[in-house]
Amino acid sequence: MIPLVSPYAHSARILIEIMTRDPFTLTARHDAIEALRLMQDARCRHLPIVQEGRLLGIVSRGDFRGIELDRLDEETGLWERIG
Repeated sequence: MIPLVSPYAHSARILIEIMTRDPFTLTARHDAIEALRLMQDARCRHLPIVQEGRLLGIVSRGDFRGIELDRLDEETGLWERIG
């Protein structure tokens, strides 16, 4: 028998209870590699892009491909070998 109501329905929370307050942000003038470095350092996968306190958009780690990810991997490997 399939339940009609989700077992999780009673545990619904509003977004203010689970959102990240004061997230790290960047401006649209930052480089892609800077965004990737910040995501790695902050252990996050998404970053709000703002200008003068206004949200312009959000970048995700999955938005980056190729050269930016390769460069981050190279930098990470270098720091691991040095450290």
